[in-house]
Amino acid sequence: MQGVEKCKATGETKTGRWFGREEKTAEDLPKEFKKYYDNMVNKEISKVEMAKLSGCGRATLYRWIKLYEEV
Repeated sequence: MQGVEKCKATGETKTGRWFGREEKTAEDLPKEFKKYYDNMVNKEISKVEMAKLSGCGRATLYRWIKLYEEV
């Protein structure tokens, strides 16, 4: 076993830091999202409008909603 396989099996790397992007949590979401989420749930604004107000795309918005609702 060598290289990446070894790192995945043991959880260690040469430098001690894991590689890759850290996973986002609900606390990492922007304040704009949290502010408009209740309005979206109450059907006061659409998801498209919420995406524009939050400054993100629809795909990102759906990812954020899923992340926020898991908590």
